[in-house]
Amino acid sequence: METLPVKTCWYCRQAAGADSLCAECGRLQPLERDADYFRIFRLERKLSLDAAALEPKFHEFARRFHPDHYRMGLPRERLIALENASRLNQAYRTLRDPFDRSAYLLELEEGRGLDGKDSPPQELFEEILEVQELLDEYAAVGEAGGTPAFPGGVEEAGGAALRPVLEERRIALQKAQDDRARRLTGDVFAAWDRLPDGDPGGLARAEVLRSIRRILGERAYLRRVLHRLREALGEA
Repeated sequence: METLPVKTCWYCRQAAGADSLCAECGRLQPLERDADYFRIFRLERKLSLDAAALEPKFHEFARRFHPDHYRMGLPRERLIALENASRLNQAYRTLRDPFDRSAYLLELEEGRGLDGKDSPPQELFEEILEVQELLDEYAAVGEAGGTPAFPGGVEEAGGAALRPVLEERRIALQKAQDDRARRLTGDVFAAWDRLPDGDPGGLARAEVLRSIRRILGERAYLRRVLHRLREALGEA
């Protein structure tokens, strides 16, 4: 497991140790600027992370960094407490969610995140196009009948005929969405965690990262389509 480097205390200028409190004077130390979220929690850069095991670590550090403990401290120590608590909260929110954790890993490993890019699953491309056409038709029926199509659905006869078709498509696309989540958190997470640490530029590592990026992009695209379906059906 990777440990944080020994640093010099900002107050007493002695070796502060690797902990968040100086070993010499006990003053609170800032988190390392270049420490990623895994290092903040003293974790290896693995994807199969138990959120239940992460929570007690979070509470331990949150108590240590709580600004109330430093109300009577030096101004710099109060500022450090605020900054540490902010970084800790962001790290916890990111690591506890498997999809945010995956996107963050991509950013660490490749120097770039998803950049808001998503892509339709190729095997579902025609089906998604059909869904988009059905949604446009569903909305048009609502406009013609004088009933708002979004949200709440359409009560006219034409809309009533289209509704079960859209519900069927929603169920199918939700299944595809769930399948990608299982594949990512199962096979892909396991493949990443098996990689040797000493091969940062290896082909196997690059392939796993491509799989993560592809699944996250497809999941984001499906999420948008599913949102529009739920909105049209009055379920959003």
